[in-house]
Amino acid sequence: MKIVAGFQGYDWGLNLLIALPFFIILMLGYWLFTTHKINWTFLLISMLAMAAIHYFEADFVAYYTQVNS
Repeated sequence: MKIVAGFQGYDWGLNLLIALPFFIILMLGYWLFTTHKINWTFLLISMLAMAAIHYFEADFVAYYTQVNS
């Protein structure tokens, strides 16, 4: 969704920066899945990371906008 927001006139840098952790989790999960090493620890850490990103997203957007204005 963050990539789509870039096409709708929102700041590209901000959306890519927020999407980066999700992309890293995606690539790491894909690698673990293809090597058959997926485990519950990865799932738990990924869920906590995504929840933290979602929780702090509004504060980060405000900070990023203030710094880059």
